[in-house]
Amino acid sequence: MELQMSNQFELNIELFVAPDMKIELVDKVIEKKAARQAADATASNASKASLNAARATTLLSPLALAACGGGGAGSDGAANNGQITSSILNAYDIHGLSNSAVELNAAITFPIISGLRYQPAATSFIHADGENYAFYSPTLYYEEPLLPTIMYRQNDDRGYDYVSVLGELKLGNARDYAPISIGSSVDNSIVIVDAGIETRGLSPAEWPFGDIVIGSVTDSQFVFSTISEMKGFYHSVDVGDLTGDGLDDIAALHMGVKKEGFGEENFNIHTYVQNSAGGFDRVALFDTNFVSTIGVGGGSVTIHDLDLDGSAEVIRAAYVRGLRTYDETSENNLESSFQIFDRNADGNFILTYSHPRVGSFLEENGSLGATKIEVFDFNQDGAPDLIMSLEGGVPGNPNTYLSQGIEIFLNNGDGSFSRETETVLSKYNWLSSELQFREFEVLDVNNDSFPDFVLHGMALFGSNGQKSMDLAELIFLNEDGDYFTQLSSDPSYDLNLTNLPNNIMFVRAMEMVDEQLEFFVMQSNGLPLTVSVDIV
Repeated sequence: MELQMSNQFELNIELFVAPDMKIELVDKVIEKKAARQAADATASNASKASLNAARATTLLSPLALAACGGGGAGSDGAANNGQITSSILNAYDIHGLSNSAVELNAAITFPIISGLRYQPAATSFIHADGENYAFYSPTLYYEEPLLPTIMYRQNDDRGYDYVSVLGELKLGNARDYAPISIGSSVDNSIVIVDAGIETRGLSPAEWPFGDIVIGSVTDSQFVFSTISEMKGFYHSVDVGDLTGDGLDDIAALHMGVKKEGFGEENFNIHTYVQNSAGGFDRVALFDTNFVSTIGVGGGSVTIHDLDLDGSAEVIRAAYVRGLRTYDETSENNLESSFQIFDRNADGNFILTYSHPRVGSFLEENGSLGATKIEVFDFNQDGAPDLIMSLEGGVPGNPNTYLSQGIEIFLNNGDGSFSRETETVLSKYNWLSSELQFREFEVLDVNNDSFPDFVLHGMALFGSNGQKSMDLAELIFLNEDGDYFTQLSSDPSYDLNLTNLPNNIMFVRAMEMVDEQLEFFVMQSNGLPLTVSVDIV
């Protein structure tokens, strides 16, 4: 097996390599980064050097050899006999600029279900019962019978081991998820929204649609249950306190429901309020005078206290302009990039701010629509700002879903926002031939207190994945609250993943661990890898 990281640097990993294998790469120094990082580099590098030395002693086990195609039935530990096994690949560091490292820790399993080669946009992660779990459900699936979800648990070496196949959790389009606290337990559960399968040969109105499900830990076992009372094309979800009682509630955005055929209710965000018993009641929290016109409406929802008054607002970002039927006489017709709803004295959410369609939301610019919206403080001025990912079409690309983009709106401090996308990003939308991604995570990847963002890279519309993926293209560094720099523009960073055991289906940013950025890399056979990247 060979892992080639770039044309400049090449690393050969032999299956029986000794643990003291040395890898030497040329360090390149960029003046601006060196000046900014010199003050705190010494202590940090000493700690990381100790950690990396410990990791470098890990060997590839016989079970991992078998999973990679080596070893075979006669090797130690031996024949798989159809059983699913797992182990950790030899841990290693690649040293680049200022001891930056890429580390692969793989949880290797045999293929579980060959049909899970479809691209999941929303593999779900949760910390519960003292463990980290990942749930891998089909996304962008087109056929029946539905496929089950695969459950993984993170091990001590930061890889993910196979746990079980969840036959009761069969989703057609696991579109989004959010950790949720039920009762007094913190983030012990997870809510997943499913749009359902997009059945080939049927119109969207004929698709079966999906459900809102909650998974909780009961006696060390995950139990999933459906809370939605009607099928919907559920596209986005977030959790937060919508009633002021201190409990997490749910806002789930849909693009149509099964109610007397195909159509919408008054508003395309369903709200579920947590009760004292830990259950969820469907409560219409939006002003009943607010009527959405027919069509897919919003594409993403989030809950956050934008005005810092102690009460959360609901923010809804618009979807693709061409897929919406508008009532031009109504101010509530989503002829906007995003809208903000605040809770009034009666407990209802009313529209308090609507931002005009600008930038990538404009039809003349190709009409992209939001798939995720997050709140972050870009310039650390204390005022919450907004970042969104979008999908759709751009000029010169007639295919609606072969383009993607990013939009950024900064808080003016008076309840309004200004689009600053072109001020802080040199490029903000891409053809899939240039860059493939869906959604993102906001993280401080270089530990400088300024929020960065990391795209979730995907092998779009290809059932066999792709051979390589450049992680540097997915990472955007916040330069002291002035602008973002795409890491691939810096030649010192070479983070190209190639020649893994299987094709890459998607790469999803997870979190920061020991000041390192972690990616969850799904291979085409349903077996995950973990990649840790050290950005300084």
